Amino acid sequence: MFRIQKNSLSRILAAALIEALPGAEIVQAGLSYNGYFCDFTFFPPKSSDLLVHLEERMRQIIREKREIVIQEMVPFSASELLKKEGQKTRAAQVREQEGLVRLVRIGTFVDWCEEGEHFSHTGQAGVFRLLELIEGEKGHFRVFGIAAASKKECKEEFLKWKRFPEIDHDRTGAEQGFWNVQEGSRIWLSKGLAVRKQWTSFWKKAFSPAVEEIEGGEDFFERLSTLAPASMELTHVEEIEDVADDRGLLNQPLTLALQIKHFLDPCASSISFLQTIDKSLTILGFTYRTRYLGRKRKGCPIRSALEQLDWKADEERSDSDPKLEFLVEDGLQSEWVAAELSEMKLKSIKWLSGSVWIERNFALLLERNGGNLPPWLAPEHLRILPVSAEQTQAAQKEAQFFQEQGIRAVTEEMTEQPLSERVRRAERERVPFLVILGDREIKTGRLTWRERGKEQQTGERERLTVQLRMTSGELIEN
Repeated sequence: MFRIQKNSLSRILAAALIEALPGAEIVQAGLSYNGYFCDFTFFPPKSSDLLVHLEERMRQIIREKREIVIQEMVPFSASELLKKEGQKTRAAQVREQEGLVRLVRIGTFVDWCEEGEHFSHTGQAGVFRLLELIEGEKGHFRVFGIAAASKKECKEEFLKWKRFPEIDHDRTGAEQGFWNVQEGSRIWLSKGLAVRKQWTSFWKKAFSPAVEEIEGGEDFFERLSTLAPASMELTHVEEIEDVADDRGLLNQPLTLALQIKHFLDPCASSISFLQTIDKSLTILGFTYRTRYLGRKRKGCPIRSALEQLDWKADEERSDSDPKLEFLVEDGLQSEWVAAELSEMKLKSIKWLSGSVWIERNFALLLERNGGNLPPWLAPEHLRILPVSAEQTQAAQKEAQFFQEQGIRAVTEEMTEQPLSERVRRAERERVPFLVILGDREIKTGRLTWRERGKEQQTGERERLTVQLRMTSGELIEN
């Protein structure tokens, strides 16, 4: 129902745009990762209060309970109709299609409807709010909106959207020096690559040393068939849904391909995979739900594994082969597939396939923790800040002591920046533990430190070592 609501609101928004801005042309309309959107072109200067006008026009269309009609037409006829309505861009898009195309009509407004169901009339659209208007190049604009079942839920969604930039993984990752984002491209930096290597190692150790990272592409299955012998299990990479707005690593197709010998006991192997995913997600602090998709088939090892584990999964019928998904929420509480177990057919042979999306899960971890990594994964466990240049040598000795304990400790190089600014930078970079080393600490042999998000403490370095080990667990490595 929620998907139908967003589909319908995207077209109501498109209709409101055409009525409010004569001469505007629709380019695209549909679902975004947390709501709906409409792209359009309009060359005269836009009004600063356009969103207010659009919301009021949408409410008027909803109050009028206009009928929503879906029509099927051959591409030529649909193109001519859209051209007659002044929608030349949509007419050109439809003309290139094959077979019948679907048009949606709301009153006198008509648009191409690629897919999805709609309400029967606009009065069913429910509660909505427009979020922002983004201006692109050459008169291109995009409007985003959200939908909800009630005013209370709509307000909550709006507040989540307002707070989201603070935990967006693209932003928090850049703040910590993991990558730079330039013109839509992500450039991994040395610090980020080190974290990524350890993150991948965590997942590899969870399953087997015989795993490999594989990226998707048109020739993915052909490359897989030559990569692994028939005695190995193969995994596939999820087709990334074509959403309107970029969600960074969440839309990355890089996955962990588990190269495991072909299952002699498919049910037992399914149980092992499901238990491993459950344990791994629990260690990371994720809450998740499971979803079973596909045909109900007798003897399906995935369904048998669920029954033996006494797990309850939400079920969705489809004509696809059986698949079990582990769904985790991002910072906007939209769900993403973190891992899955599926049956697949490759060259007439049935396989059981286990997949883990390592880059997507890293993004989910950042957003779940507000940008903070668990200490065992952080590139630094401990940063030592000398108050002045005179304490640099002592700070280096302290760092060496902790490094010998298997703790990733670093000494910040002295700069002309005041101590307060260096502390703020460490906080922005989400360093788990911070030590301030001055003359007093050197004389007394007692350190002053602060754990991220907690009060300052003073004590022996052995006490700090114990605290670091307790916080970081057994996963501290040299």
